[in-house]
Amino acid sequence: MELTEIHGGESQVLIFLRHYGCIFCREQVSELRDHPELRVTFVALGTQAEAARFREFMKSPHPFVVDSQLALYHRFGFGRARPTQLMNGNVIKRGVRAMFHGHSPASPNADPFVIGGLVVVRGDGTVAQVEPARDAAETYSPASLNGWLDRAGDATESAAASANPASSGR
Repeated sequence: MELTEIHGGESQVLIFLRHYGCIFCREQVSELRDHPELRVTFVALGTQAEAARFREFMKSPHPFVVDSQLALYHRFGFGRARPTQLMNGNVIKRGVRAMFHGHSPASPNADPFVIGGLVVVRGDGTVAQVEPARDAAETYSPASLNGWLDRAGDATESAAASANPASSGR
């Protein structure tokens, strides 16, 4: 899959999800659904049908790209997590916080050991930034995503005005 097929001529942030049962992925998609103006595309594992069901379940206004063969994940160096990326103090603390905010984990639809991250693609299709997730709990606030787009060269002003504080410091 080529990046020009994803970005549509505008800078985009690609957020690579772990799996649809991941509590942090659910939290991420949920937080961003209130910000349809953000140019975000979720990259996920599984099938087109699973992606469509998850997107509908989460009521996400953002597009999903299915990478069932992990081609994009591998292209950007996102692979299997180290054990310390799946279980550490931050993951436990953030998991409890996510549950208090009404999110819950579910059965994984794909390899639960995959780790994701963020890729910023400029409007011309070049990659501006690749940020592997520090751990399974890594999520990105609307403000941080707008900042990534701004650094790539064309941010959405309305996203900065309505952004929430960072979920995990980014």
